[in-house]
Amino acid sequence: MASSLPVEVWLHIAQFIPTNEIRSLLALNRLFYDLAMDARYEDINIDEVSQEAFNKVCRLVDPSVASRVRRLRLQLNQVTKLRLAPSIPSWDVLRRLTTSFPNLRPSRALLGLNNSAKSSAFKRNTSLAGLVEALIAVLPGMVNVEEFTVSSWNTLSTADLEPFFSTAWSGFGSKLRKLSLGGNIEGFKVLLTARPVLTAVEELHLEFTDNMNPPLPNSPEAVHGAAATQTLLLDFVAPFINDLSTQLQVLKLWSWASIDLSIFFQRLGPFPMLHTFSIWAAFNRSFAHDPSGLTRILYGTCLTLKDLTLRLNPLGLFNSQADLVLCQWLSETVQNDQFGTGLRCLQLYPSTEPNLDSLVAIIQRSAKTLEQLNVRDRYLRLPETTRIAEALSHFTTVTRLRLNVRTLPVELLDLFAHSLPNLKHLGLRAADGEPTADFGTQLKTRRYDNWKLWNIGIWQGANELDYETMVILAASSGAKATRRGLTKGNIEKRT
Repeated sequence: MASSLPVEVWLHIAQFIPTNEIRSLLALNRLFYDLAMDARYEDINIDEVSQEAFNKVCRLVDPSVASRVRRLRLQLNQVTKLRLAPSIPSWDVLRRLTTSFPNLRPSRALLGLNNSAKSSAFKRNTSLAGLVEALIAVLPGMVNVEEFTVSSWNTLSTADLEPFFSTAWSGFGSKLRKLSLGGNIEGFKVLLTARPVLTAVEELHLEFTDNMNPPLPNSPEAVHGAAATQTLLLDFVAPFINDLSTQLQVLKLWSWASIDLSIFFQRLGPFPMLHTFSIWAAFNRSFAHDPSGLTRILYGTCLTLKDLTLRLNPLGLFNSQADLVLCQWLSETVQNDQFGTGLRCLQLYPSTEPNLDSLVAIIQRSAKTLEQLNVRDRYLRLPETTRIAEALSHFTTVTRLRLNVRTLPVELLDLFAHSLPNLKHLGLRAADGEPTADFGTQLKTRRYDNWKLWNIGIWQGANELDYETMVILAASSGAKATRRGLTKGNIEKRT
Protein backbone atom coordinates (compact mmCIF):
# COMPACT_ATOMS: atom_id res chain seq x y z
CA MET A 1 0.00 0.00 0.00
CA ALA A 2 2.83 2.35 0.87
CA SER A 3 4.38 1.88 -2.55
CA SER A 4 1.14 3.00 -4.19
CA LEU A 5 1.05 6.34 -2.42
CA PRO A 6 1.35 9.30 -4.78
CA VAL A 7 4.68 11.11 -4.86
CA GLU A 8 3.02 14.24 -3.48
CA VAL A 9 1.98 12.34 -0.34
CA TRP A 10 5.52 11.05 0.19
CA LEU A 11 6.88 14.56 -0.24
CA HIS A 12 4.43 15.83 2.36
CA ILE A 13 5.44 13.07 4.77
CA ALA A 14 9.12 13.84 4.19
CA GLN A 15 8.62 17.40 5.46
CA PHE A 16 8.17 15.98 8.98
CA ILE A 17 11.25 13.75 8.89
CA PRO A 18 14.48 15.25 10.33
CA THR A 19 17.24 15.83 7.81
CA ASN A 20 19.57 13.28 9.42
CA GLU A 21 16.85 10.65 9.15
CA ILE A 22 16.25 11.55 5.51
CA ARG A 23 19.92 10.92 4.78
CA SER A 24 19.72 7.47 6.36
CA LEU A 25 16.80 6.56 4.06
CA LEU A 26 18.87 7.05 0.91
CA ALA A 27 18.55 3.39 -0.16
CA LEU A 28 14.80 3.10 0.50
CA ASN A 29 13.60 4.11 -2.96
CA ARG A 30 14.32 6.60 -5.73
CA LEU A 31 12.31 9.35 -4.06
CA PHE A 32 14.23 9.15 -0.79
CA TYR A 33 17.48 8.82 -2.72
CA ASP A 34 16.78 12.18 -4.34
CA LEU A 35 15.70 13.73 -1.04
CA ALA A 36 18.81 12.43 0.73
CA MET A 37 21.13 13.64 -2.03
CA ASP A 38 19.45 17.04 -2.00
CA ALA A 39 19.86 17.27 1.77
CA ARG A 40 23.54 16.43 1.46
CA TYR A 41 24.53 18.69 -1.41
CA GLU A 42 22.05 21.57 -1.54
CA ASP A 43 24.27 23.60 0.78
CA ILE A 44 28.01 23.71 -0.10
CA ASN A 45 30.32 25.67 2.16
CA ILE A 46 34.05 25.99 1.41
CA ASP A 47 35.72 28.21 3.99
CA GLU A 48 39.41 27.32 3.63
CA VAL A 49 41.98 25.84 1.28
CA SER A 50 42.04 22.32 2.69
CA GLN A 51 41.82 18.65 1.79
CA GLU A 52 38.17 18.65 2.84
CA ALA A 53 37.44 21.54 0.50
CA PHE A 54 39.13 19.78 -2.38
CA ASN A 55 37.16 16.59 -1.69
CA LYS A 56 33.92 18.56 -1.95
CA VAL A 57 34.98 19.96 -5.30
CA CYS A 58 35.90 16.50 -6.57
CA ARG A 59 32.43 15.23 -5.71
CA LEU A 60 30.84 18.03 -7.70
CA VAL A 61 32.41 16.97 -11.00
CA ASP A 62 29.34 14.79 -11.47
CA PRO A 63 26.64 17.05 -12.98
CA SER A 64 23.87 15.06 -11.29
CA VAL A 65 25.41 16.06 -7.96
CA ALA A 66 26.39 19.61 -8.91
CA SER A 67 22.86 20.34 -10.11
CA ARG A 68 21.57 19.72 -6.57
CA VAL A 69 23.51 22.67 -5.14
CA ARG A 70 21.18 25.50 -4.15
CA ARG A 71 23.41 27.52 -1.82
CA LEU A 72 27.12 28.01 -2.54
CA ARG A 73 29.31 29.76 0.04
CA LEU A 74 33.01 30.36 -0.63
CA GLN A 75 35.80 32.05 1.28
CA LEU A 76 38.55 32.59 -1.25
CA ASN A 77 41.45 33.50 0.97
CA GLN A 78 45.07 32.41 0.71
CA VAL A 79 45.46 31.49 4.38
CA THR A 80 46.68 27.91 4.46
CA LYS A 81 48.12 25.55 1.94
CA LEU A 82 46.09 22.60 0.76
CA ARG A 83 47.17 19.58 2.76
CA LEU A 84 47.16 16.52 0.48
CA ALA A 85 48.14 13.07 1.67
CA PRO A 86 51.26 12.29 -0.42
CA SER A 87 50.24 8.66 -0.93
CA ILE A 88 46.80 9.57 -2.33
CA PRO A 89 46.95 12.24 -5.05
CA SER A 90 43.70 14.11 -5.50
CA TRP A 91 43.14 12.73 -9.01
CA ASP A 92 43.30 9.20 -7.57
CA VAL A 93 40.48 10.10 -5.18
CA LEU A 94 38.36 11.16 -8.14
CA ARG A 95 39.34 8.05 -10.13
CA ARG A 96 38.40 5.71 -7.27
CA LEU A 97 35.06 7.45 -6.87
CA THR A 98 34.11 7.14 -10.53
CA THR A 99 35.38 3.54 -10.69
CA SER A 100 33.15 2.55 -7.78
CA PHE A 101 30.14 4.34 -9.27
CA PRO A 102 30.34 4.07 -13.07
CA ASN A 103 27.03 5.85 -13.56
CA LEU A 104 28.48 8.92 -11.83
CA ARG A 105 31.37 9.38 -14.25
CA PRO A 106 31.31 12.92 -15.62
CA SER A 107 31.95 13.59 -19.26
CA ARG A 108 35.38 14.99 -20.07
CA ALA A 109 33.71 17.56 -22.29
CA LEU A 110 31.76 18.90 -19.33
CA LEU A 111 34.87 19.07 -17.20
CA GLY A 112 36.83 20.72 -19.96
CA LEU A 113 39.75 18.43 -19.14
CA ASN A 114 42.21 16.72 -21.40
CA ASN A 115 45.15 14.58 -20.32
CA SER A 116 47.36 17.57 -19.67
CA ALA A 117 44.59 19.31 -17.72
CA LYS A 118 44.52 16.58 -15.10
CA SER A 119 47.59 17.90 -13.41
CA SER A 120 46.60 21.54 -13.74
CA ALA A 121 43.05 21.24 -12.42
CA PHE A 122 43.03 18.35 -9.95
CA LYS A 123 46.57 17.23 -9.25
CA ARG A 124 48.79 18.84 -6.63
CA ASN A 125 46.47 21.79 -6.11
CA THR A 126 48.32 23.21 -3.13
CA SER A 127 47.17 26.81 -3.37
CA LEU A 128 44.14 29.03 -3.63
CA ALA A 129 44.80 29.31 -7.36
CA GLY A 130 44.58 25.53 -7.69
CA LEU A 131 41.32 25.38 -5.77
CA VAL A 132 39.86 28.16 -7.90
CA GLU A 133 40.88 26.30 -11.06
CA ALA A 134 39.13 23.17 -9.80
CA LEU A 135 36.01 25.18 -8.97
CA ILE A 136 35.94 26.64 -12.47
CA ALA A 137 35.82 23.09 -13.81
CA VAL A 138 32.69 22.19 -11.83
CA LEU A 139 30.76 25.47 -11.93
CA PRO A 140 29.05 24.72 -15.29
CA GLY A 141 27.23 21.83 -13.61
CA MET A 142 25.80 24.02 -10.84
CA VAL A 143 22.84 25.22 -12.84
CA ASN A 144 20.40 25.58 -9.93
CA VAL A 145 22.31 27.77 -7.46
CA GLU A 146 19.95 30.32 -5.92
CA GLU A 147 22.16 31.77 -3.17
CA PHE A 148 25.81 32.67 -3.79
CA THR A 149 28.20 34.00 -1.15
CA VAL A 150 31.83 34.94 -1.81
CA SER A 151 34.17 36.39 0.81
CA SER A 152 37.76 37.40 0.09
CA TRP A 153 39.44 39.45 2.77
CA ASN A 154 43.07 39.36 1.70
CA THR A 155 44.75 40.35 -1.55
CA LEU A 156 43.78 38.35 -4.59
CA SER A 157 47.06 38.43 -6.46
CA THR A 158 47.61 34.73 -5.78
CA ALA A 159 44.73 33.69 -8.02
CA ASP A 160 43.10 34.97 -11.19
CA LEU A 161 39.43 35.17 -10.25
CA GLU A 162 38.01 36.81 -13.36
CA PRO A 163 37.49 33.45 -15.17
CA PHE A 164 35.93 32.07 -11.99
CA PHE A 165 33.31 34.80 -11.76
CA SER A 166 32.65 34.82 -15.50
CA THR A 167 31.95 31.08 -15.33
CA ALA A 168 29.75 31.49 -12.26
CA TRP A 169 27.66 34.31 -13.74
CA SER A 170 27.12 32.45 -17.01
CA GLY A 171 26.32 29.20 -15.20
CA PHE A 172 23.72 30.24 -12.64
CA GLY A 173 23.52 34.03 -12.70
CA SER A 174 20.04 34.03 -14.20
CA LYS A 175 18.67 31.95 -11.30
CA LEU A 176 20.32 33.74 -8.39
CA ARG A 177 17.91 35.15 -5.82
CA LYS A 178 20.42 36.09 -3.13
CA LEU A 179 23.96 37.39 -3.65
CA SER A 180 26.47 38.18 -0.89
CA LEU A 181 29.89 39.64 -1.71
CA GLY A 182 32.47 40.62 0.88
CA GLY A 183 36.08 41.70 0.83
CA ASN A 184 38.44 44.59 0.25
CA ILE A 185 37.03 47.10 -2.18
CA GLU A 186 39.87 46.57 -4.66
CA GLY A 187 38.63 43.02 -5.09
CA PHE A 188 35.16 44.14 -6.15
CA LYS A 189 36.54 45.17 -9.53
CA VAL A 190 37.43 41.53 -10.15
CA LEU A 191 34.01 40.39 -8.96
CA LEU A 192 32.07 42.78 -11.15
CA THR A 193 34.21 43.27 -14.26
CA ALA A 194 31.95 40.96 -16.25
CA ARG A 195 28.89 43.18 -15.42
CA PRO A 196 26.72 40.12 -14.74
CA VAL A 197 23.07 40.07 -15.76
CA LEU A 198 21.24 38.94 -12.62
CA THR A 199 17.57 39.26 -13.46
CA ALA A 200 16.27 37.23 -10.49
CA VAL A 201 18.34 38.69 -7.63
CA GLU A 202 16.09 40.09 -4.90
CA GLU A 203 18.54 40.15 -1.99
CA LEU A 204 21.98 41.79 -2.07
CA HIS A 205 24.51 41.92 0.76
CA LEU A 206 27.80 43.80 0.27
CA GLU A 207 30.50 43.98 2.93
CA PHE A 208 33.54 46.23 2.50
CA THR A 209 36.88 45.82 4.28
CA ASP A 210 40.32 47.36 4.03
CA ASN A 211 43.22 45.72 2.26
CA MET A 212 45.02 43.45 4.72
CA ASN A 213 48.37 44.80 3.46
CA PRO A 214 47.77 48.56 3.40
CA PRO A 215 50.47 51.13 2.57
CA LEU A 216 51.83 53.44 5.25
CA PRO A 217 49.43 56.22 6.31
CA ASN A 218 49.80 59.48 4.34
CA SER A 219 52.28 57.87 1.95
CA PRO A 220 51.89 58.55 -1.80
CA GLU A 221 50.68 54.96 -2.20
CA ALA A 222 48.03 55.50 0.48
CA VAL A 223 46.78 58.74 -1.10
CA HIS A 224 46.64 57.16 -4.54
CA GLY A 225 45.00 54.06 -3.10
CA ALA A 226 42.21 56.04 -1.45
CA ALA A 227 41.44 57.83 -4.72
CA ALA A 228 41.51 54.55 -6.62
CA THR A 229 39.14 52.98 -4.10
CA GLN A 230 36.65 55.82 -4.53
CA THR A 231 36.86 55.35 -8.28
CA LEU A 232 36.14 51.63 -7.93
CA LEU A 233 33.11 52.33 -5.76
CA LEU A 234 31.70 54.90 -8.17
CA ASP A 235 32.59 53.19 -11.46
CA PHE A 236 31.95 49.53 -10.59
CA VAL A 237 30.02 48.97 -7.36
CA ALA A 238 27.44 51.77 -7.63
CA PRO A 239 26.46 50.91 -11.24
CA PHE A 240 26.21 47.24 -10.27
CA ILE A 241 23.80 48.04 -7.43
CA ASN A 242 21.78 50.39 -9.61
CA ASP A 243 21.41 47.71 -12.27
CA LEU A 244 19.50 45.74 -9.62
CA SER A 245 17.82 48.64 -7.84
CA THR A 246 14.35 48.20 -9.36
CA GLN A 247 14.15 44.52 -8.34
CA LEU A 248 15.90 44.49 -4.96
CA GLN A 249 13.75 43.70 -1.94
CA VAL A 250 16.60 43.27 0.56
CA LEU A 251 19.75 45.42 0.66
CA LYS A 252 22.47 45.12 3.30
CA LEU A 253 25.54 47.35 3.14
CA TRP A 254 28.18 46.85 5.84
CA SER A 255 31.50 48.68 5.82
CA TRP A 256 34.59 48.23 7.95
CA ALA A 257 36.72 50.04 5.36
CA SER A 258 38.57 53.30 6.07
CA ILE A 259 36.80 55.25 3.38
CA ASP A 260 34.06 57.86 3.18
CA LEU A 261 30.96 56.45 1.47
CA SER A 262 29.13 59.78 1.18
CA ILE A 263 29.43 60.21 -2.61
CA PHE A 264 28.89 56.49 -3.15
CA PHE A 265 25.52 56.60 -1.37
CA GLN A 266 24.52 59.69 -3.33
CA ARG A 267 24.85 57.63 -6.52
CA LEU A 268 22.53 54.82 -5.35
CA GLY A 269 18.85 54.18 -6.03
CA PRO A 270 15.99 54.53 -6.23
CA PHE A 271 14.76 51.25 -4.70
CA PRO A 272 11.00 51.01 -5.32
CA MET A 273 10.66 47.39 -4.11
CA LEU A 274 12.89 47.52 -1.02
CA HIS A 275 11.34 46.12 2.18
CA THR A 276 14.55 45.36 4.15
CA PHE A 277 17.49 47.73 4.54
CA SER A 278 20.51 47.23 6.80
CA ILE A 279 23.42 49.62 7.13
CA TRP A 280 26.28 48.87 9.51
CA ALA A 281 29.13 51.39 9.41
CA ALA A 282 30.91 53.99 11.54
CA PHE A 283 28.96 57.19 10.96
CA ASN A 284 31.93 59.51 11.54
CA ARG A 285 34.04 57.62 8.99
CA SER A 286 31.63 56.34 6.36
CA PHE A 287 29.51 59.53 6.24
CA ALA A 288 32.02 62.12 7.41
CA HIS A 289 31.51 64.31 4.35
CA ASP A 290 27.76 64.21 3.79
CA PRO A 291 25.09 61.72 4.98
CA SER A 292 22.46 63.06 2.59
CA GLY A 293 22.74 60.01 0.33
CA LEU A 294 21.80 57.71 3.21
CA THR A 295 18.97 60.03 4.22
CA ARG A 296 17.63 60.03 0.67
CA ILE A 297 17.52 56.21 0.59
CA LEU A 298 15.65 56.12 3.92
CA TYR A 299 13.13 58.71 2.76
CA GLY A 300 12.75 57.09 -0.65
CA THR A 301 11.78 53.73 0.85
CA CYS A 302 9.35 55.00 3.52
CA LEU A 303 6.33 53.45 1.82
CA THR A 304 7.84 49.99 1.31
CA LEU A 305 10.33 49.48 4.16
CA LYS A 306 9.33 46.89 6.78
CA ASP A 307 12.67 45.85 8.30
CA LEU A 308 15.26 48.52 9.16
CA THR A 309 18.69 48.16 10.77
CA LEU A 310 20.73 51.29 11.52
CA ARG A 311 23.98 50.44 13.29
CA LEU A 312 25.97 53.62 12.84
CA ASN A 313 28.08 53.59 16.00
CA PRO A 314 30.86 56.20 15.62
CA LEU A 315 34.45 55.04 15.49
CA GLY A 316 36.42 55.59 18.68
CA LEU A 317 35.74 54.73 22.29
CA PHE A 318 33.68 57.35 24.14
CA ASN A 319 33.84 59.70 21.15
CA SER A 320 31.25 62.19 22.42
CA GLN A 321 31.73 64.69 19.59
CA ALA A 322 31.21 62.07 16.90
CA ASP A 323 28.20 60.69 18.74
CA LEU A 324 26.73 64.18 18.94
CA VAL A 325 26.91 64.47 15.14
CA LEU A 326 25.07 61.15 14.80
CA CYS A 327 22.52 62.32 17.35
CA GLN A 328 21.86 65.48 15.33
CA TRP A 329 21.47 63.49 12.11
CA LEU A 330 18.97 61.09 13.72
CA SER A 331 17.01 64.01 15.14
CA GLU A 332 16.87 65.71 11.74
CA THR A 333 15.99 62.48 9.93
CA VAL A 334 12.90 61.77 12.05
CA GLN A 335 11.53 65.22 11.19
CA ASN A 336 10.11 63.57 8.07
CA ASP A 337 6.74 62.29 9.29
CA GLN A 338 6.83 59.37 6.85
CA PHE A 339 10.14 58.01 8.07
CA GLY A 340 9.68 54.91 10.23
CA THR A 341 6.02 54.34 9.43
CA GLY A 342 4.88 50.78 8.82
CA LEU A 343 8.00 49.06 10.21
CA ARG A 344 7.71 45.49 11.48
CA CYS A 345 11.32 45.09 12.67
CA LEU A 346 13.67 47.78 13.94
CA GLN A 347 17.31 47.47 15.04
CA LEU A 348 18.92 50.74 16.01
CA TYR A 349 21.86 52.23 17.85
CA PRO A 350 20.06 55.30 19.20
CA SER A 351 23.24 57.32 19.84
CA THR A 352 23.58 59.08 23.19
CA GLU A 353 20.56 61.26 22.46
CA PRO A 354 18.93 62.39 25.71
CA ASN A 355 15.46 60.96 26.34
CA LEU A 356 15.67 58.74 23.23
CA ASP A 357 13.36 61.12 21.35
CA SER A 358 14.24 59.84 17.86
CA LEU A 359 13.73 56.19 18.82
CA VAL A 360 10.42 56.92 20.52
CA ALA A 361 9.24 58.88 17.47
CA ILE A 362 9.88 55.88 15.22
CA ILE A 363 8.15 53.53 17.67
CA GLN A 364 5.07 55.74 17.76
CA ARG A 365 4.89 55.90 13.96
CA SER A 366 4.95 52.11 13.70
CA ALA A 367 2.36 51.63 16.44
CA LYS A 368 0.11 49.40 14.33
CA THR A 369 2.81 47.25 12.74
CA LEU A 370 5.96 46.95 14.90
CA GLU A 371 6.66 43.35 15.96
CA GLN A 372 10.37 43.33 16.87
CA LEU A 373 12.56 45.96 18.51
CA ASN A 374 16.28 45.60 19.18
CA VAL A 375 18.05 48.59 20.76
CA ARG A 376 21.75 48.06 20.15
CA ASP A 377 24.94 49.05 21.97
CA ARG A 378 23.51 51.51 24.48
CA TYR A 379 23.04 50.47 28.11
CA LEU A 380 19.81 52.05 29.28
CA ARG A 381 18.97 53.50 32.66
CA LEU A 382 15.67 52.51 34.24
CA PRO A 383 13.90 55.79 33.26
CA GLU A 384 15.00 55.28 29.64
CA THR A 385 13.80 51.69 29.65
CA THR A 386 10.52 52.86 31.16
CA ARG A 387 10.02 55.36 28.37
CA ILE A 388 10.54 52.67 25.72
CA ALA A 389 8.13 50.31 27.49
CA GLU A 390 5.51 53.03 27.79
CA ALA A 391 5.85 53.90 24.10
CA LEU A 392 5.36 50.23 23.20
CA SER A 393 2.46 49.74 25.62
CA HIS A 394 -0.01 51.62 23.42
CA PHE A 395 -0.23 48.76 20.94
CA THR A 396 -0.22 44.96 21.09
CA THR A 397 1.80 43.96 18.04
CA VAL A 398 5.28 43.76 19.62
CA THR A 399 6.26 40.15 20.39
CA ARG A 400 10.08 40.41 20.49
CA LEU A 401 12.19 42.88 22.47
CA ARG A 402 15.93 43.03 23.10
CA LEU A 403 17.56 45.70 25.25
CA ASN A 404 20.82 46.44 27.03
CA VAL A 405 20.28 47.74 30.57
CA ARG A 406 22.64 49.10 33.19
CA THR A 407 21.13 47.19 36.09
CA LEU A 408 18.58 44.43 36.50
CA PRO A 409 16.16 45.25 39.33
CA VAL A 410 13.05 43.12 39.66
CA GLU A 411 11.01 46.26 38.95
CA LEU A 412 12.20 45.97 35.36
CA LEU A 413 10.35 42.68 34.94
CA ASP A 414 7.31 44.21 36.63
CA LEU A 415 7.43 46.97 34.03
CA PHE A 416 7.57 44.63 31.04
CA ALA A 417 4.90 42.29 32.38
CA HIS A 418 2.53 45.22 32.93
CA SER A 419 3.31 47.25 29.79
CA LEU A 420 3.87 44.40 27.33
CA PRO A 421 1.60 41.48 28.29
CA ASN A 422 1.70 40.10 24.72
CA LEU A 423 5.49 39.91 24.61
CA LYS A 424 6.69 36.39 23.73
CA HIS A 425 10.47 36.81 23.44
CA LEU A 426 12.57 39.00 25.72
CA GLY A 427 16.35 39.44 25.67
CA LEU A 428 18.11 41.50 28.34
CA ARG A 429 21.81 42.12 28.80
CA ALA A 430 22.77 43.89 32.02
CA ALA A 431 26.07 45.73 32.40
CA ASP A 432 26.38 44.72 36.04
CA GLY A 433 28.11 41.40 36.41
CA GLU A 434 25.95 40.29 39.35
CA PRO A 435 22.21 40.66 40.08
CA THR A 436 21.20 42.60 43.14
CA ALA A 437 21.44 40.59 46.35
CA ASP A 438 17.69 40.40 46.87
CA PHE A 439 16.75 39.87 43.21
CA GLY A 440 15.79 36.21 43.68
CA THR A 441 14.04 36.89 46.97
CA GLN A 442 11.92 39.67 45.48
CA LEU A 443 11.19 37.58 42.40
CA LYS A 444 9.62 34.86 44.57
CA THR A 445 6.93 37.33 45.61
CA ARG A 446 5.94 38.15 42.01
CA ARG A 447 3.27 36.58 39.83
CA TYR A 448 3.17 37.21 36.08
CA ASP A 449 0.32 34.87 35.17
CA ASN A 450 -1.04 37.12 32.41
CA TRP A 451 2.33 37.54 30.72
CA LYS A 452 2.43 35.61 27.46
CA LEU A 453 6.21 35.32 27.60
CA TRP A 454 7.48 32.20 25.87
CA ASN A 455 11.22 32.68 25.79
CA ILE A 456 13.58 34.82 27.83
CA GLY A 457 17.35 35.22 27.81
CA ILE A 458 19.05 37.28 30.53
CA TRP A 459 22.77 37.97 30.66
CA GLN A 460 24.67 39.55 33.53
CA GLY A 461 27.94 40.87 32.15
CA ALA A 462 29.44 37.99 30.19
CA ASN A 463 27.37 35.24 31.85
CA GLU A 464 23.84 33.98 31.65
CA LEU A 465 21.61 34.48 34.64
CA ASP A 466 22.00 31.43 36.85
CA TYR A 467 19.61 28.57 36.28
CA GLU A 468 18.17 28.63 39.80
CA THR A 469 17.02 32.23 39.34
CA MET A 470 15.54 31.30 35.96
CA VAL A 471 13.51 28.56 37.68
CA ILE A 472 12.10 31.17 40.06
CA LEU A 473 11.26 33.47 37.15
CA ALA A 474 9.61 30.61 35.26
CA ALA A 475 7.49 29.73 38.28
CA SER A 476 6.40 33.34 38.71
CA SER A 477 5.09 33.44 35.14
CA GLY A 478 3.18 30.16 35.22
CA ALA A 479 5.80 28.41 33.13
CA LYS A 480 8.51 25.84 33.65
CA ALA A 481 12.22 26.20 33.10
CA THR A 482 14.07 23.68 30.96
CA ARG A 483 17.70 23.00 30.24
CA ARG A 484 16.82 21.93 26.74
CA GLY A 485 17.56 24.28 23.91
CA LEU A 486 20.50 26.55 23.24
CA THR A 487 20.54 28.34 26.59
CA LYS A 488 19.40 27.71 30.13
CA GLY A 489 17.47 30.93 29.86
CA ASN A 490 14.70 29.44 27.73
CA ILE A 491 11.25 29.34 29.25
CA GLU A 492 8.90 26.69 27.92
CA LYS A 493 5.19 27.07 28.59
CA ARG A 494 3.28 24.17 30.06
CA THR A 495 1.00 22.40 27.61
